Amino acid sequence: MQRGLKSTVIRAPLIAAALLAGCTSPEHAMRPPEPVEVTGTVNSLSFPPQVGAYLRGKAYMFQPGKLNYSIDYGRFDADLQNAVRLFFYPRARRMDEQFGAEKLSVLRAHPGATLLAEKRTLLWKNGYSYEAFMATFQWEGMFADREQRISSQLILIALPDRSVMVWSSAPIAQAASAQASLLELLERIDWAY
Repeated sequence: MQRGLKSTVIRAPLIAAALLAGCTSPEHAMRPPEPVEVTGTVNSLSFPPQVGAYLRGKAYMFQPGKLNYSIDYGRFDADLQNAVRLFFYPRARRMDEQFGAEKLSVLRAHPGATLLAEKRTLLWKNGYSYEAFMATFQWEGMFADREQRISSQLILIALPDRSVMVWSSAPIAQAASAQASLLELLERIDWAY
């Protein structure tokens, strides 16, 4: 087995565990309680198997027809431990209302979580600008197989026909690096396809 593939196989369970521990389910309609893992349906042009130091992890379908799904990315190397999950789902309400619901969902799912900052901005992709809402949280929890202080960033992006929610978690000491690395990842994948 090649070293890169072996590394991917070993890291995939770590990435999934970190995402599931540090990630709350989006608070939106029509989401069944149990997602289904999908294979072979991830668009490799929009979501390459490797983007810089990030490896694509699992994809989950929450609603048939790719109407409601998620894709994982993660990097767990000497420089950064960062788990990222992108959720794609139909918009059921105004973006400011959805953002409020997503923030509340985080605070409910992680007792002791603190909302540190939030802002509204524009993100650019393929020559178009998209309204985005960002929030940063901290709490104590399990991440990368140990109890530690976690920094997480929630980004909610308004596309014409759906919402994209990005959830990123990293150890608190790596918060600034994780935020910068996340923005680089978002530049290199086509979340607005």
